Amino acid sequence: MITARVSPLATEAPTEIGNSATVPALWAVISFSIFIASMTAISAPSSTVAPFSTSTLSTVPWIGEVSASAPLFYEGWDDALAGDIFGRILIWFGLSAVTMLFVARVRSQRTGLRRAGDEASRLARVDVLTGLGNRRAFDEALAASVARSTRTGTPLTVIVADLDGFKAINDRFGHVEGDACLKGVASALSRSLRSPESCFRWGGDEFSILVDGDHEAAEALSARVAAVVGEDCVDPEGNPITMRFGAASLADHADPTELVTAADLDLIAAKAT
Repeated sequence: MITARVSPLATEAPTEIGNSATVPALWAVISFSIFIASMTAISAPSSTVAPFSTSTLSTVPWIGEVSASAPLFYEGWDDALAGDIFGRILIWFGLSAVTMLFVARVRSQRTGLRRAGDEASRLARVDVLTGLGNRRAFDEALAASVARSTRTGTPLTVIVADLDGFKAINDRFGHVEGDACLKGVASALSRSLRSPESCFRWGGDEFSILVDGDHEAAEALSARVAAVVGEDCVDPEGNPITMRFGAASLADHADPTELVTAADLDLIAAKAT
């Protein structure tokens, strides 16, 4: 329902490294390595088995243990030697499994924390009542729009608008009815905009709109918004809700603060007439 373009709030979640496919893949690699080591050791002459096992044991112990088991196949079975070798293999298998599970668990937790942080960042820029971007989101979007406009030379205009008689609605019918009016207006605002226009709840009953256009484009948009709000939104007594608008263009002001101040002053002047 909400079409307001707000600063990017949620980044694409990274691929979870410790997923269900990772552990089986690692086990497959380990099993294949053990098989290759065993075949190498079994096919090697007895004079070469010990050097291979000793050198490998210093770097990858479990491969060395498998290689060392080769004499069991061509020199006769030795229960003590077999028990020692296979005991060590089981230990290394156990340590490998524990390590892989620990790494997978840590990576899964880090991914979860990153996603939670992204969601918290998104919610920090959303107005809870209306679902529009809040003042923080507006400030960030304005700064980005001003920088882009300055770099590319494209026009930028800020519109500030508020509801006529909103305080009277709150005073006569209560804040629940006032909140319902704000939600309805926010929805109408969103439906009135066209990409790349974006709207925000600036505070109270005030809304702000960023327009990639000049003052004339902003006036046309204000008229379109006023028409949609008047048709779709009514106060508790059934009267159409009306709005006042103020606007200022970047071409006439040096920075975002001056731009917003000028738009706010234009709104004050409009309400005085």
